Amino acid sequence: MCIRDSCKIYQKINSYFNLGDITNLAEGESKDTEEYKSMMDKLNVVKKQCHINAAICKFKLKDYKATVSIADQALGLDDKLTKALYWKAKALRQQQEFDLALETIKKAMKVEPGNGDVKSEYQEIVNARDKLRDAERKKYAKLFS
Repeated sequence: MCIRDSCKIYQKINSYFNLGDITNLAEGESKDTEEYKSMMDKLNVVKKQCHINAAICKFKLKDYKATVSIADQALGLDDKLTKALYWKAKALRQQQEFDLALETIKKAMKVEPGNGDVKSEYQEIVNARDKLRDAERKKYAKLFS
């Protein structure tokens, strides 16, 4: 989808808000028309892309809690978005929530089994979890010896 199409969709939606008729947004247009369905499909594509981009930005800013939240919003639109699952798992790994990160990255692996980034993230999560467990074992071994 190009920027021109996005702008058209934005202008159409914005026109409803300018009319002040927010509560009766869909009354002026039938939801059964092909134009409406096409517009909503395009809008959902843009929303998914925006959520994923926002999640990536929050991750790069090291705001991992927000990354998980935004990725969840994207997954609310489509639960098979590999990119959203991937960035959510990366953020969860950074928060040391390894079980949830593994569960999330496994979902991404089911959706796209051949994705190399997903496979490497899976290995990084497993390695980070094992490293933390080893450190805890050593710490507690010293404590009880």
